[in-house]
Amino acid sequence: MSYFVNGNTADSVYTEIYKEIINNGNSNILSRNGKTKELLHVGLTIKNPRERWITVRNPIISIAYAIAEVIFIMNGCNEARLINFFNPSLPKFQGITDNYPGAYGYRLRYAHNIDQIATAYEALLYNPNSRQVVLEIWNPKMDLPNKEGIPNNEDIPCNICSLLKVRGEKLYWTQVMRSNDFMLGLPYNIVQFTSIQEIMAGWLKLDVGEYVHFSDSMHIYNNGKFELKDKGILVENKDDLRLPKVESDRVLFELIKKMQELLEAKDKKEFIKHYINNSSLPEAYMNWLVILCIYTVIKYIGSDMELLYDCKEKCSNQVYKYMINEWIQRRIKK
Repeated sequence: MSYFVNGNTADSVYTEIYKEIINNGNSNILSRNGKTKELLHVGLTIKNPRERWITVRNPIISIAYAIAEVIFIMNGCNEARLINFFNPSLPKFQGITDNYPGAYGYRLRYAHNIDQIATAYEALLYNPNSRQVVLEIWNPKMDLPNKEGIPNNEDIPCNICSLLKVRGEKLYWTQVMRSNDFMLGLPYNIVQFTSIQEIMAGWLKLDVGEYVHFSDSMHIYNNGKFELKDKGILVENKDDLRLPKVESDRVLFELIKKMQELLEAKDKKEFIKHYINNSSLPEAYMNWLVILCIYTVIKYIGSDMELLYDCKEKCSNQVYKYMINEWIQRRIKK
């Protein structure tokens, strides 16, 4: 049986899928990480992909990690140490390694000796009617299990491919996944690919069309410690990620450098003070940088309330403020 859900926002779609899994999911399906409740063949459509932030999940997702992943992907990175800085739990799920073999960005920008993202942009720029623009993440040589069904490594991509279409001056995006952890994976996957959709729409001077997401296995782990709130934040995400490609490339490269500096800096406090007072990033991306700095203050510097306040004052996005405050409160309770 197949399940399809439509909604204007990620929050509304997420809530409806949760109900479907709870009411109709097959129970006690075994996986390598424990028993799950599962739906096969799930499709969702988000009509306004800018409303990508899932705020109904309790506890709230790590907005800093979600933002860091987008920057990581767009720069074609696979360095484990860098992304682990923003999510120290990753090695538990993806293995202890110097470079993640399943890193989406590295595969999209370097695998098969082709920059798929740049090539897709050029193809749609010159032929917006094309139906052949596909971004391939899955690599059967690396990702198929062996003849005994044993995974080749701990970092097998859940995402298979992306399908891009231009229709009516909008960039539409379809994401195909073999497997989706509803609580730990889906909220981040939606942020990743709707953000890339919006960034590429800017390159093409287009608006953002619907985001469609297919998962062959949508599941919740029986031992998961998550729930859903009755409602999330009812505030519009007003940040616009669209920029001309040359400026976009510059901004995204600057952000990955800032991430690397946050990781390497011995005096992280001084670096953050400099960032928040001297950056010339566009507002939407300055908000990204501020969230990464707030995360670093809380996680690695400690209770410097003055610095934390200064960072928050630089963030103009009310959705981000809500989410990072929820994340901070969760850490305080721990």
